[in-house]
Amino acid sequence: MIPVNPILETAGQIAAIIIGLYLFISVLLFLAMQAALMFALAWVREKSELLKLLRPQINIVNEAYRAADAGAAPTDAENAVARTVAQVPVTLHTADKKVEQFSERVATGVIEFHARLVQAQTIVKAFFLPGLMKPEEAQTRRDEEEQLKSANQSLRERRAPEIPAAASEGATSAEEASGRRNVGAR
Repeated sequence: MIPVNPILETAGQIAAIIIGLYLFISVLLFLAMQAALMFALAWVREKSELLKLLRPQINIVNEAYRAADAGAAPTDAENAVARTVAQVPVTLHTADKKVEQFSERVATGVIEFHARLVQAQTIVKAFFLPGLMKPEEAQTRRDEEEQLKSANQSLRERRAPEIPAAASEGATSAEEASGRRNVGAR
């Protein structure tokens, strides 16, 4: 036999014990995790079976909702959830009617308020500032005159462009040339 250092022998035995304990703890943790996953998957399978049982109830509720939306009233023979769901379209319809009525009343009130406000402003102007209130015919005439002025202005702008008279055409000075501008064929 080969002589072995007693320190190395003791250190090897300690290392073997540590590795054995580490391996034992790792196996225990692995088994615990496997057991937890097994129970978790069994729980999920049980809940998925409950979902399969829930599907017919959802179909009943959907049919009750479609029937109520079409106008058929729920019967007392249906289950409580289906009756409650069937009342939703009816409730929404009545709420929609109330909202429409209320919004129509508000719109009418706002229009009435604005009309009364304009009426009051006109009365105040007519009473305190009678010179500002002119008959409608005068206003119409003034509008027509403004339109004619703008039409005349646009006609003036459409005239032929100015052609400056050249000094070689017999003009003796720049003043005479500028005096001949805007002379068109007549």
